Amino acid sequence: NFISSTKQAWAGFVQDDWKVNKKLTINYGVRYELFSPIGEKFGRQANFDFDKLTLFIPKGKDQNAPLPPNFATDFSNVKVSRGEVGQYLIPWDKTNIAPRIGFAYQAMSNTVVRAGYGIFYGGEENQGGNPNRGEGVPFNQTTTLVRPTNVTTFEPNPFFNANAGVSGGFPVNIFSLNAPVNLRSVAQNFRNPLVHKWNFAIQHEFRGGNSFELAYVGNKQSRQLHFSDPNAPRNDPRPNIEQNIRRQVPNIGSVNYTGTFGFGRYAGLTAKFEKRYAKGLQYLAAYTWGHALATSGTPLSGSAGFGPKDPLNYSAAYSSAAWDIRHNVTGSVLY
Repeated sequence: NFISSTKQAWAGFVQDDWKVNKKLTINYGVRYELFSPIGEKFGRQANFDFDKLTLFIPKGKDQNAPLPPNFATDFSNVKVSRGEVGQYLIPWDKTNIAPRIGFAYQAMSNTVVRAGYGIFYGGEENQGGNPNRGEGVPFNQTTTLVRPTNVTTFEPNPFFNANAGVSGGFPVNIFSLNAPVNLRSVAQNFRNPLVHKWNFAIQHEFRGGNSFELAYVGNKQSRQLHFSDPNAPRNDPRPNIEQNIRRQVPNIGSVNYTGTFGFGRYAGLTAKFEKRYAKGLQYLAAYTWGHALATSGTPLSGSAGFGPKDPLNYSAAYSSAAWDIRHNVTGSVLY
């Protein structure tokens, strides 16, 4: 089925500049943003609530779509709720208040000091296809046919002969066979990611329109997207303990879970030398040293390569981020 994801975003802000005196100017303001969760235009996505062990199928014309024939037996401990939630599956996060403040101070005739702080929200980033709740049952299912490990040649009738391959084609009833269901979930307390940002800079102007700026920039990231498996098998010191027994909830397998409990930090030092455009010439040279740390990856990569090393301790994944670039040099000349 075609998945028609949808999202709404609304925002408003007020801002003012206060010129305290001829040397000091203060900027301040506040912004409010309202982002909807990811919805599906026709309600064709479902959410598995791990805490309630319930698969919520939203109200809509397809809310009675049938589940795979093996669902009732293979997931006997999972309840199914139809029509109890809307197309967005979870409540909207309405707490996105974003203040900001900054100042510019002319310390000397050719030297300016600037600083600023603000809170910024992320609510419109794409999350990729992996956490898409529309990719799961009952609206879509992924069926993978694997050749038996002991088969080395392709032979006809693969599904009736354990020693055969796939040259006989796939069965016509493939989508009525038992499905390897992977439950997909988004946290009920999902909150939009936010970043606290701050900076402090000193800029000095030389003759000929040249200027040099030295600045410190930093941020603290909270409520970042984190893709994980809350039902991952726990470590067990006993040998040969079957994987299913080591899960918090047996018999439902892995859960593709999207939450917002990631966090991170960034700190950087920047230096910039610039000549303003005059007499046909302009140039710029800049260098940044910085270090980014995080517990999760990007919204599109999720935790790929940077995910939790311990399913019971997500903080253990705190390390250099996927986007960490220690040294960055840029330059340009326009004549």
